[in-house]
Amino acid sequence: RLVMSFATADSAEIAPLTMKDNITLENVKVIGSGAGNQAGFKFDKCVNVTLTICGFEYCHYSGASFYRCANVLVDGCPVRYARSTGLSYGFTFVHGCYGFKVVNGYGEDLRHYVTSGGLDGVNLYYTAANNTILGARDSGLDAHPSADFVSYIGNQVECVADPDGASQGLLCQAPNFVCKGNTIVGAQNIAIVHQIIPDGMAGSSTISGNLIKDSGGSASTDICVAVSNESDGTTLKNVSISNNVGETTGEYFTQVYAVSGDIENVSVVGNTGSGMTIRGAMLRAQAGYNLRRVNVSGNVFHGDSASEGIYFLGATAQNIFDVSATGNIIDGFIFGLRAAYVSGLKESTNTILNFSDPYEIADTCSGVELQSTAYG
Repeated sequence: RLVMSFATADSAEIAPLTMKDNITLENVKVIGSGAGNQAGFKFDKCVNVTLTICGFEYCHYSGASFYRCANVLVDGCPVRYARSTGLSYGFTFVHGCYGFKVVNGYGEDLRHYVTSGGLDGVNLYYTAANNTILGARDSGLDAHPSADFVSYIGNQVECVADPDGASQGLLCQAPNFVCKGNTIVGAQNIAIVHQIIPDGMAGSSTISGNLIKDSGGSASTDICVAVSNESDGTTLKNVSISNNVGETTGEYFTQVYAVSGDIENVSVVGNTGSGMTIRGAMLRAQAGYNLRRVNVSGNVFHGDSASEGIYFLGATAQNIFDVSATGNIIDGFIFGLRAAYVSGLKESTNTILNFSDPYEIADTCSGVELQSTAYG
């Protein structure tokens, strides 16, 4: 059964699969030698696999690896001390897995507790929920471009310094992403990242109700929540960033960025952020790509003598269209609201406090209405 379309060629093949069905492992403990790239378990082309309360220590590649498996449940499984350089995971799902969940687990001292990747096949319907991850040296949960329909729900992630670069909290490079109710502490780069990479794959993004603490401080761009479309020629059609709370020493609270594909229907609503050194919300489009229908409302942003509370930044011609900014509280920024290369901007009922200039609207903008009157 094909659940999505694939490109074909004269060399395309359909490989027969020999499945192993109905495997259950419970209360198994695996201890590696602490050397090399070991996996505690490896499952290849299996269906209906359940691991319950299985523990893994010193398995330096992964606790368990799944290759082209379907209907997998990993429940209540701790993984500790996975320490290979660049490759150290709790659970890996690669080369076209389908329907896999990792829930109620615990990870400690590893790179990612769960990762989804591989170069052949798409890993579909990936859920990680109610896991606690301590000492994550990169992102606690990870999805590479070869995934889709990814959900991170109710997880707790503590990040530590990564010798290979600044750590992140939750990372998804797949097209469609849901991220709700997670807690991320100590992310040094971006706490929540949705970075759509696969060319030709349309996506959507829902990021809501997350708590971000002690974020930022060691990367070139530190952000609490970042969404970018880097899928060439394909539109990210719906983005909702709502009701997240963040404390940061980093640069932005949130950024939505049309890098190499358009973004439409964007809602940044009800977020609360403090400590930003540059911007509260950054809505941006590169030359040749468009950002359309954007609503920024009901947010509270408190900057630390920062630059812009809300910044709509187009490129060399107007490529941000139909924007509304209403009901926000913007405190401690040089500019309350700033815009360049925007067509159609309506601003009203914002409260702008402790500013140098409430607005900076470039002459590259058109159709701008500024209606707020409550300044402090």
